[in-house]
Amino acid sequence: MAPINLEKKFLQPIVFILLVAGAFRLIGITAPVIGSQAWRQADTAAMARNFYEGRFNILYPQIDWGGDSSGYVESEFPIYSFAVACLYKVFGFHEFLARGLSAIFSLVGIFFVFLLGRRLWDERSGFWAAGIFAFLPLQIYYSRTIMPESFMIMSLAISSYLFFRWYEDGKTKDILLSALFLVSAALIKPYLLYMGLPFAYLAWKKQRTQLFVNPKIWLSSIMVLAPLTVWYYHAHRLYLDTGLTFGVWGYGSDKWGIWSMTTSMDFWKRMLMMRFLPLLAYFGIFLFIIGLYVCRKSTNGRFLIYWCTAFLVSMVIVAGGYYAHDYYSLPFLLPASLLMGKVLGDNLAMLKKGLNWKKALLALCVLGMVVMGARSYYLYIVPQFQSSPRIDLANQLMEKTSPDDRVATTDKNDPSLLYLSHRKGWRGAIEDYQFFTSLPGVKAIAGFRDEARPFIDLVNDSR
Repeated sequence: MAPINLEKKFLQPIVFILLVAGAFRLIGITAPVIGSQAWRQADTAAMARNFYEGRFNILYPQIDWGGDSSGYVESEFPIYSFAVACLYKVFGFHEFLARGLSAIFSLVGIFFVFLLGRRLWDERSGFWAAGIFAFLPLQIYYSRTIMPESFMIMSLAISSYLFFRWYEDGKTKDILLSALFLVSAALIKPYLLYMGLPFAYLAWKKQRTQLFVNPKIWLSSIMVLAPLTVWYYHAHRLYLDTGLTFGVWGYGSDKWGIWSMTTSMDFWKRMLMMRFLPLLAYFGIFLFIIGLYVCRKSTNGRFLIYWCTAFLVSMVIVAGGYYAHDYYSLPFLLPASLLMGKVLGDNLAMLKKGLNWKKALLALCVLGMVVMGARSYYLYIVPQFQSSPRIDLANQLMEKTSPDDRVATTDKNDPSLLYLSHRKGWRGAIEDYQFFTSLPGVKAIAGFRDEARPFIDLVNDSR
């Protein structure tokens, strides 16, 4: 009898998940930059295109709405945009390359969720965790947008897997590689430094007080904090030069430190109804709560519970970001999927031994997640297949202006029209119209006087 190849046996189900997940991520791969979070995608895509067409230097991210300045902006580390620009250099400018790169990062992240679930629990629970993570609606949607979220999630999944492997095996390369991937994620979203809490828990369980004098721990910490400090110092220098920022450090006014927000019940109600429930496809919240209860006594389970706790702490600190943007909550899907995978792996695999009311309820939860997840994904994806007045207006703007002309857009501060028209200039709202007419460098003003009335007005027209 031939020996059983356990590795092949383990990988067969995850290959199936990856193939199906990849097919889902091909839907709308050639879609233009419209729909949900189009403004965020437009900025990311603009930075990639500006790297490709202009200064090919990762240290100088450039947006389209810098007016008559250089356009260099204080931003997250633009590793994703620069990677997209590298693809453009090789294959030419095609936006599907950016979406495809996001999809690839997402699939790698799914695979490492499986690997981490297998180490935490067993291969069956890893399979369920990867399946849940792969097909939750917001995860599918954001895994093929022109945004750095897929790279961030992938880096976080790899970092967590490597750190847990170090906890079990003690290999130096694992903790150092974990630090490398953690800083890759934190350079995009600094609040991900909250991973220090669950990692510190594992380090304490492994070494107790010796962790304070372990040079490997100190080196990995420096590997995370030093690049963050250097980059965001440099990014702030760009802001001082140009006045352009994504509000990275708007303490007390933008994303960070709005403490009054977290004392309001409206904030937590919004987090539950508009973040956690949609994120877990509504019915997944029951599996998540069961997972917290089931796993509360084991070290591996407590690692995930500390992870979720750290996430909640970050919600308090970065309340403005979580309140405004659903994609800030995406990292929560990693520990949540692993907890839910444990519940389903332990129970649904034993259906052949008989069906009882507990297993029936779990199966109904999975069915409910599928139905509600499909509904949520439909609502996200449909706008990308509908006609957009911004695309029509952008085409007209390109016809009436030349590539070197500076234009202003009055579209609720949305940069999408600038990106779609391949023009640089200013962004604003309709209330800024008179101000824009006074700027000497403006060739045209375009936008919407209301939702149904697009316009393009040429100013300072000497042609």
